[in-house]
Amino acid sequence: MKIIITGSSGFVGKNLSYFLQSKGYTLNNLSLRNKDWKTYFPKSADAIIHLAGKAHDTKNTSNPDEYYKVNRDLTIALFDEFLNSEIKEFFYFSSVKAAADSVSGILTEDEKADPMTHYGKSKIEAEEYILNQNLPEGKKYISFVPV
Repeated sequence: MKIIITGSSGFVGKNLSYFLQSKGYTLNNLSLRNKDWKTYFPKSADAIIHLAGKAHDTKNTSNPDEYYKVNRDLTIALFDEFLNSEIKEFFYFSSVKAAADSVSGILTEDEKADPMTHYGKSKIEAEEYILNQNLPEGKKYISFVPV
């Protein structure tokens, strides 16, 4: 099985890559930092695992526009490439911050998303774009929300 991974240099990406390779999967690391990443985008693979993103800044020193450029716009561009490819599955790792910045009790899918930070807002905007697309027959979208 051939898998494209974005964000493979991050903590989750490194560990997931190591695990998948140990199980015999063929990996293609795609860096979205390269402005010409679409040139290198493989049109055929079994799946994309999208981990790349700009993490939340606990010190609030980041430019808010960066969150939208990276977390929303690059995700949308990557998803559009997926739609126009032979790839069957798109795995998106979002964030609990897309749903809420603080939770009292248990957070369920019934909760209305209400992110307060640019990080959370950029993540939910990417999710909303993806969920509003019509998936061609045979394609799947799976979203994970790490907490």
